[in-house]
Amino acid sequence: MINRRHTLLLTGAALLSGPAAWTAPTGVQAATTAHAQDPSSGEAIPVIGLGTSGAFDVGDTPAERAEVEEVLKRFFAAGATLIDTAPSYGRAERVVGDLVAKLKPAKKFLATKVSASGQKAGIQQMQNSFKALHTVQSRSHADP
Repeated sequence: MINRRHTLLLTGAALLSGPAAWTAPTGVQAATTAHAQDPSSGEAIPVIGLGTSGAFDVGDTPAERAEVEEVLKRFFAAGATLIDTAPSYGRAERVVGDLVAKLKPAKKFLATKVSASGQKAGIQQMQNSFKALHTVQSRSHADP
């Protein structure tokens, strides 16, 4: 049975599998290497990344995570680094965190969102995201 999740996973895998399986149209390589400068750190961040809504909301078993793990392996092997997720994407944030910790890519940018209302709830949501993504919290970003 083909559903949205499988379609996205297969499309992502095809795009990341390299030139043998797929030839990029003109401009795609330039878009995947385009970067913007982070205003606070000055670091160059990719402007195109991998979204995880829906497709990465999978279970905890190796079998349930096999497809998305393969997508991430190919994603990092292709030199991509930006992954977008959110607490509102179900289990995606935790799945991304677990798999990135397992795969240990040389470089990664993990983007998430805050949807909580109020300062205290927002800080708690950020702390939960840091934990789910296996990242270290920066006190300067969490302190009011």
